[in-house]
Amino acid sequence: MSDYVQSSEILSRGERRAARRFPLVLFLEYKAFRGASLVKTGVGRTINLSSVGVLFRADTHLEPGMRLELSIDWPAAPTGNNRMHLFQYGDVLRSEQEQIAVRVLRHDLRAETPTALSNSA
Repeated sequence: MSDYVQSSEILSRGERRAARRFPLVLFLEYKAFRGASLVKTGVGRTINLSSVGVLFRADTHLEPGMRLELSIDWPAAPTGNNRMHLFQYGDVLRSEQEQIAVRVLRHDLRAETPTALSNSA
């Protein structure tokens, strides 16, 4: 089934999201910015995510409008030796208690280099 058909079916059922969300619980680290200034860092766990949005539980409240950089521990490495990280960059849309909804503007999947792994051990 094409993505267009899936999106049309989802929207016809009243769902506002155009991209499918996946219920994955993954560790993440975040940096929160106001303009160019780093104002907060912390950790959390994803609740669900897609290519255009992520919902996660943070260790503290984050205000709507903050720009975030998320580094999410990704569960599968293509080489089997390197850890993977999904980097997502976006804006906080809403924050209810410690549940943060983010509109993702850009994402990038990267492997850790062997040097980075040996330094963290």
